[in-house]
Amino acid sequence: MTRFFIEPTSITGSEIEFDSHDSHHLAVVLKRRIGDSVLVCDGSGTEYLVVLDHVSKNMSSGKITDMYRLATEPTTKVTVAQSLPRTLEKLEWVLQHGTELGTVRFIPFHSARSREDWQRLVPKRDRWQEIVKTAAEQSRRAVCPVVAPIISFDEVTETVNQYDLALFANESEKETSLRSILTESTASNILIIIGPEGGFTEQEVLKAKEKKAHSITLGPRILRTETAALCLLSQIYYANESL
Repeated sequence: MTRFFIEPTSITGSEIEFDSHDSHHLAVVLKRRIGDSVLVCDGSGTEYLVVLDHVSKNMSSGKITDMYRLATEPTTKVTVAQSLPRTLEKLEWVLQHGTELGTVRFIPFHSARSREDWQRLVPKRDRWQEIVKTAAEQSRRAVCPVVAPIISFDEVTETVNQYDLALFANESEKETSLRSILTESTASNILIIIGPEGGFTEQEVLKAKEKKAHSITLGPRILRTETAALCLLSQIYYANESL
């Protein structure tokens, strides 16, 4: 069944009102009609079964007929800080599939070896948030992850102390594995920092270590920047979550 994320302010009693974007999707793309049912999530873990009582491309609404709490969120909260890759398709891949895996927040950042025209990408944030919203609806997430504004690598490292554990994938790292870190950690709020094509500079590695982020290897093979985040997420959830 089709799912939508809406703001809690769109719920009044048993009535739910859809914004113009979702209304257009309901009426024009999905061709839903009065009497059809959809699922609606308020972003805080509650899902509603809604029967549509008005459908148009500008405004749609419906009545709540049932509600329940979702149990689809991982107990380990992982934030992905992703350096801006050379092509935006790679970033969109991370946003979409990272959302499906369970990421709670994405932080795009620019670094020494990432694309230099990052300021031109600032307006893309709305599109990126929409990609995340669509992926969260499809994968039945209870919470829609947030895409933060673009910041610098130095600003990312300044946030390390906000997490129980911070990790950065470093192709020059030969000894410390993710397994060795997770074996000794009970962290439930984790930051992973992924570099661009070409990896981090020596100065950036030193900066991250200075801020107490752990340098880890992802194995003997060099992964693409869009693969590294998904690899880390999969391993963290495999290690920390019970299915």
